[in-house]
Amino acid sequence: MNQRIDQLTKLLKGENTEDFVLFALAKEYDKIGEHKRSIQFFEQLISQNKEYTGAYYHLALALRANGLEEKALETIHRGIDICQSTNKIHDKNELESLIDPNSIDLFCYK
Repeated sequence: MNQRIDQLTKLLKGENTEDFVLFALAKEYDKIGEHKRSIQFFEQLISQNKEYTGAYYHLALALRANGLEEKALETIHRGIDICQSTNKIHDKNELESLIDPNSIDLFCYK
């Protein structure tokens, strides 16, 4: 396991499930191509804080990387709804770019 994942995992021991730690762990697993593990952490994060809107975008990308397009689209639409209700325009625009047929991100995973 890489050092950053080890450090972040130690932060999660016990009762500490801070949003940022979950997000950072999900991103680290994403970077090393462990998308299923990344999905678990993004879903845990959204489960405990549905208004952490940046997680919806990254979760949708990880789902697509695992061939789960329908679930990715559900995540995108759920995220857009949350963004609208919390007035997070930037995150809403990013999510909408994932369903725009002219978007370069439609089938690409970064």
